[in-house]
Amino acid sequence: MPKSWHFIAHTHHWQPSGGDAACVWLSDTGEQVNLLVVEPGDNAALCLLAQPGLTLAGRVMQLGDVIKIMNDRLQPAQSAVSYSLGQAV
Repeated sequence: MPKSWHFIAHTHHWQPSGGDAACVWLSDTGEQVNLLVVEPGDNAALCLLAQPGLTLAGRVMQLGDVIKIMNDRLQPAQSAVSYSLGQAV
């Protein structure tokens, strides 16, 4: 079941594809959350958490955990070229 009520809805509708990098913003804090779309659908997408961790409604999620999110909450992630990366491990 989608957990979209935790995320901000956007007026710009994006239809993600499998393998797309996506992001959402928490409705309570405005924090950006990075995701990887693994199974897109007409209205919602199954995503993997693509960051070290996230606390969502008291639940701690870890890198690779699955969450289903409505497409009107998802936005394409910025290009990796624009990220400021510390160092590769």
